[in-house]
Amino acid sequence: MATGDKADLLQRLQAVLPPWFGNAGTPILAGVLAGIAGGLSFAHSLIAYARAQTRLGTASDFFLDLASIDFFGGTLPRRRAEADDTFRARIKAAMFPERVTRAAIARVVRELTGAEPRIFEPWNTGDTGGYGVAMGYGVAGAWGDLGLPYRAFIDYTLPDLRGIPGVSGWAGYHGGWGAGALAYAALEEMPGYLSPEALGAAVQRNKAFGTLVWMRHAVDVVTPAPPSHDFSAFAAMPGWSATGPGPPGDDFLFSGPCGHGLAWAWGDGSLVHVET
Repeated sequence: MATGDKADLLQRLQAVLPPWFGNAGTPILAGVLAGIAGGLSFAHSLIAYARAQTRLGTASDFFLDLASIDFFGGTLPRRRAEADDTFRARIKAAMFPERVTRAAIARVVRELTGAEPRIFEPWNTGDTGGYGVAMGYGVAGAWGDLGLPYRAFIDYTLPDLRGIPGVSGWAGYHGGWGAGALAYAALEEMPGYLSPEALGAAVQRNKAFGTLVWMRHAVDVVTPAPPSHDFSAFAAMPGWSATGPGPPGDDFLFSGPCGHGLAWAWGDGSLVHVET
């Protein structure tokens, strides 16, 4: 018996009855009191639930989503099938975060993806290395450029997707056309799905004003291929065209394999970053 449950409230009701009612051998009276105790128990649990929703530390269900909306608008939604405790931790972490620093950007990417990002700043000698210091052809270091300040390049890894519960995988034997545990589904329907757009928006909210951050999915760049000058992937980005923000070939970034590894390069052909 716990405080506020049906048995507790029934006992409380019986305790305040006049003595001539008696507490034994009265099935009709016990039935009436049990019904009243059930209603009071429901009201007690409802009050306790409502009280819990007034604090972020105890809120649950959709009230936790409302708390996120109150603090961040629609910029911090619950992920598909995300548990309350996990969502609550993300809300708390987003309330008073360190911002605009490199460590803050790494934290944002790490919290969303579950993996440490790789960050490169072409004017940071700690990233590029130098002759005789953390540098070796094809081993360590990278090409830098002091003419590219306030810029960073981030390689990230998206979380692993474990499939949709109750739905059979491709070539499974638990469903067929229009029957069984088989369905067409989008990536967005998988628990834990994180879109590159959502990740980019999170970095955008935390980076310093006036800086330029380029991001790419590590899986998309692990296989070397012939050099590419295809700008189509960046042409659709806000503020950029197929010829760059200025005159054709001026100050336009593209990502493509180069030489012994993968490279970041500018429209004028100068090499910025090579990963071997």
